Amino acid sequence: MGSHIDARIPDVDAEQLIDPRWLDDHSSQQRPQVPPTHSVNFTRRIACDLAEGVGRDSTCILVADDWGVLEVEVANNMGLPEAAAAIHRLVTRWNVPHDKITFDKLGIGRNFPNHLARYGITTAIPYAGEGRPQDPNSYVNLRTEAGWKLRNRLDTTHPVYAPPAPSPASCCGPCPLRSMPQRPFYFCSGEYYVRLVDELRPLTYGLVGRKTKLMPKDAWATILGHSPDVADALIQSMILA
Repeated sequence: MGSHIDARIPDVDAEQLIDPRWLDDHSSQQRPQVPPTHSVNFTRRIACDLAEGVGRDSTCILVADDWGVLEVEVANNMGLPEAAAAIHRLVTRWNVPHDKITFDKLGIGRNFPNHLARYGITTAIPYAGEGRPQDPNSYVNLRTEAGWKLRNRLDTTHPVYAPPAPSPASCCGPCPLRSMPQRPFYFCSGEYYVRLVDELRPLTYGLVGRKTKLMPKDAWATILGHSPDVADALIQSMILA
């Protein structure tokens, strides 16, 4: 009755954000070699999920591009100086622009810009998952919006639309957009991958009114018994995708 009188839409039951079968499908793909001038190389970015360095929580630094994950460093003994040094190494190795680096700005992240500045990195982007999304009508926060981008990118049934093919002379008008199969999302090898799969498995989403909302991070961490550092870094990397 309340939803009828007040025009409120009740929350829906939570559903799994990432189907583990999508991860299996993508992880079985071999990333092709491309020349340095290939356009995908100019989409590289770094996401850093900072942790206090205690217990099972870890700092995770993830390098990605539009084709997938390139490299991951994760450790539970990485303080702010060590994390800044690792980002500097990865920036040099992968030629990542400084304004394509994101990091948690809350908690210990408030002091992180000072450590990055020692390496001349002054244009990294502070990230807060509870921040305003680009589409506030569809998502409750930036973290949810980034998580949904990841879902669409990994969903092997999600169509990718390509520009219409040139119309033949006999055609009376432009052809509609063509639906193409989802592109592979490649994962580099490494111990991080098992942890990533485990962390993503319990992550769910639901609706708050008409807006999508991911499971709160505290609830997610409680289920796992530790902070979802690797999965959070991957989600964070999608804000620049």
